[in-house]
Amino acid sequence: MKTGICFANSDSLRKRSTEMTSLRAYIAVSAFGSVLLLLGIYSGWASEGPAASALQPENFWWQRYPTFGDASDLQAILSTRLRMVMTDVESDPAWGPYGQYTHSLKLHSAKSQQTFQQAKANGVQWITWVEAFGDCVMYAAAFEQTPDGSFRSMPDQPDVAKLERSAWGWDSQPPSPGIAYRWVGIHNTATDEDFVKLRFSRDRLRFPTPTYPDGRPATGWIAGRAYPVSAQIYDACCAKDINGNVDLSGEGFMSPKKANTIDAATGKPMAPADGLYPMVLGPNELPAFPGRKLGDVVYISHMAASKDPASPFWPEYARVSVRGILADGLDGLWCDNYACYNNFGMPPVRNGFGDWSEYRFREFLAREIDEQERKRIGVGDASGFSVRDYLKRKALEFGAKDPSVYTDAAWGDKRWLDEPVWNAYKVFKQRIGQEALRNFYTAIKQEAALAGRPDFCVTGNDVPAYAFGWARDTWLDMVCSEQTPGWFVTTGSRGIMLPPLGKYAVIYRAALEHQKGPYAAVWYGLSGDSEKYGDKTELGKVLAAEAFANNTFIKFSDAHYAGNSTSHAWWNDFVLKQEKEFGRRCAIADVGVLYSPDNQLAFVLPGSHAADHNRQSHSFSHWGFATALIDAHIPYRVLTDWNLTRESLRGLRVFVIPDAECLDTPVLATLEEWVRGGGRLVVTGPSGTREGTSGMFKRRESPLLAGLLGSAGNGGGSQPLTVKHGGGTVVSTTASPGMDYYLKENERPSRLGQIAEMIGPSEHLDAPSLPSTVGAFCWKSPDSRTLFVDLVNYNIDPDADRITAAENIGFRIRVAQGTKEVAVKPLSPDDDARATATLVDGWATVQVPALRHFISVKLITGQ
Repeated sequence: MKTGICFANSDSLRKRSTEMTSLRAYIAVSAFGSVLLLLGIYSGWASEGPAASALQPENFWWQRYPTFGDASDLQAILSTRLRMVMTDVESDPAWGPYGQYTHSLKLHSAKSQQTFQQAKANGVQWITWVEAFGDCVMYAAAFEQTPDGSFRSMPDQPDVAKLERSAWGWDSQPPSPGIAYRWVGIHNTATDEDFVKLRFSRDRLRFPTPTYPDGRPATGWIAGRAYPVSAQIYDACCAKDINGNVDLSGEGFMSPKKANTIDAATGKPMAPADGLYPMVLGPNELPAFPGRKLGDVVYISHMAASKDPASPFWPEYARVSVRGILADGLDGLWCDNYACYNNFGMPPVRNGFGDWSEYRFREFLAREIDEQERKRIGVGDASGFSVRDYLKRKALEFGAKDPSVYTDAAWGDKRWLDEPVWNAYKVFKQRIGQEALRNFYTAIKQEAALAGRPDFCVTGNDVPAYAFGWARDTWLDMVCSEQTPGWFVTTGSRGIMLPPLGKYAVIYRAALEHQKGPYAAVWYGLSGDSEKYGDKTELGKVLAAEAFANNTFIKFSDAHYAGNSTSHAWWNDFVLKQEKEFGRRCAIADVGVLYSPDNQLAFVLPGSHAADHNRQSHSFSHWGFATALIDAHIPYRVLTDWNLTRESLRGLRVFVIPDAECLDTPVLATLEEWVRGGGRLVVTGPSGTREGTSGMFKRRESPLLAGLLGSAGNGGGSQPLTVKHGGGTVVSTTASPGMDYYLKENERPSRLGQIAEMIGPSEHLDAPSLPSTVGAFCWKSPDSRTLFVDLVNYNIDPDADRITAAENIGFRIRVAQGTKEVAVKPLSPDDDARATATLVDGWATVQVPALRHFISVKLITGQ
């Protein structure tokens, strides 16, 4: 429920209200089940939260300011005023119940328990890391086994085998008599492996049975394969590469040095390889091991198989996994890979397939494409079709030297953009990805309801810059994603950049449209060329202010992330003290800009996430338009593919479609109605020249929007053309002003005027004298009687960590008709912040003598 940003349309709000009513009913009838779960196999204590009947969605903890960090020291948590803390307690990158349990023990030590309880008593919410649809981590382990086959147990847990040695300390501990080698992973319980049978068997945990698509249980072992990859669960339920091999590289390999180093004196390895996985290096594995050659054997102690989201096993596994997390009293999850990074990306030939994906794609082809069309595109009988084999044959047609190699140039050939089977497969992967996340989210929420925790929060990584349509606001509470101002998937090798040129608000605005809650959180990472900015106090303050002005909070962590303890404590102390003064706020905007994960997906190639990483048409055009609107002080909001509806367009003065080649056919009628009703539609680049996902990205004979563009459907050429339609107008150009604005940052001052003219002046904010180094973000109270203009000073020298104050700045903001008086109250962490306001002709004219970091000009209006 977007009760904080107030952008949800009435239909979606009614739907979500119904969902929550059903959830509360589910809680009421499941009280007995809640007791059983809390008395389950996991030890630990459960915090006693408020009664379920009092936990209305608007009161959930994540509806309050989630000041965020990963500190585990109580003093650091309290001094930086953190409300949401993330650690790896009870974490689960799908390494199975035993692996998850051993990590839960960190919480149960006396010291950790004291910190945890004191933090909870101070209102801190504790979340932990799990994998959504990324990795299944496996690591080598050693246990002491007695002659009768039993395993030495933990001193206070007679039914839990004691871990004597693991991958992280493999070289430091030599083997000893009685040691038995196993690998910790999800296969332990799936196969009822010997060392976990007592406590972590399938039956005892009500563990779902993994299966192959034909219904065979995947609970055994495959002869001829090396342990632990020989476990059938990986073969049946995990992602595979273009060659049909399980992708093992997701979380990175660990190779113990001693076992992989030849002693010059003896000619033998410096340590035995007992218990390690022997990986034979082929051309696809070799890049991960510099200095090695093809055919070498490397002994591995840690690796990860990626999940195939088409398998129905994974949401049910999440159901089991979250029970221990709930029983230990944690408050939510940080879900890595809440999108497609490890199941259809970087690149798809590495992990985009799997037995379940193959099987369900055959069903998709039979259901979605008629027989005549299947014959035309080379599928024929869908029942025996193999998409991997087909794509490898097609790669040979595109000139592949060896299609089994990920880096073969043919996998990056742009002819894939018009290959119908590949395009159909992309659409299929998006749909099953959406289904998988929705089922994952539902399973977790159902278990939380049984435990009496409807406020249990599901946060997701990778959104919005690498979501590709997998994640949506109906199955995600909060975006909590790793971001960076430099190289990123849909921002190019240069990236958004640091301020003053870089405005990361464009990411935050898109993120808010992918979640239910009002506030997002980000890990603003600084690595590579930007690592030197990781401990800058002033830069940290600017970035925290920009995030807050867009309903987002930046993670407090070490020097690899934005800010430091000083900047985070300074900022968090301010916003928490003023939270009541701000109250719930709704964003003010009458300009909408399309953000289309579907268009990002359309340009994914088998060998790359984009046809051209440094010129991604829609993404760059969106970031560019959004940056220009911030620079021109024109308030805007984001509309996503799934929210481009009559309801969402209602109330917008302008809607921008930036270089969106792919649009679904029903969009045309929606846009025509809106334009004729008085809207101003701005269309750039080759928008509408392809079908959307429903048409599987097929090129159109005539652009979808041709009838709206004028000049016989060709638009305005390189110069904008304005055409009247009923009460509204369409402004179009075949050029890409948004992309140019994004890429050519040094030319922005000369390009800003053209974009501002295409959009037209804001009806809410008039700020011609504000420089582009000042951001102005407009909000209002739900009753519209209180207005806020959040002013962010971007004028920072990151290298010197020096900010230059903006002086004597002013603007006008529209007030409600009939307003007779206005009172102004500046809210700022800076002691000298001042502002005045006068009321003239329906506008409040505001003057600010000086802006150092941040001022929210709060205007209370009266009739």
